[in-house]
Amino acid sequence: MAKEWTGIVAEDGYDDDENRIYDEAMTAIKAAVDGGMGFDEACSAIKVENEELRKIIIDDYLKILVAEMHFNRGEALEEIAGPLKIPVARLEQAKAEMIKQVAEESVEVYRRSVESGESDGFGAIGGPETVGNA
Repeated sequence: MAKEWTGIVAEDGYDDDENRIYDEAMTAIKAAVDGGMGFDEACSAIKVENEELRKIIIDDYLKILVAEMHFNRGEALEEIAGPLKIPVARLEQAKAEMIKQVAEESVEVYRRSVESGESDGFGAIGGPETVGNA
């Protein structure tokens, strides 16, 4: 079975070397972008032989930029695209993927909480007696 990356933290099955490569590449992209390099140029400078891992690193870092600049700082995607030298559509796609991932994870967390008895199935943690008593 193929190993699967799901974000910044690798799923079980990735070794220390792969995690080190990931961390070093993320740090290198950040330094290059912070230094004024365009996003694609910064990504082309990283040396990652595993193409699947390389793609994951690039996708993850773009999502990090969207999270920091758009969601945290409130910058418009159009403002972010210019300095990064990438199309707004690419940022919109990354944003949509992030929202989809959050929605999927939220459903999974909710499902697990209902199965474990931590939620009553109606969103109240701890059962119906806690509703309205927050």
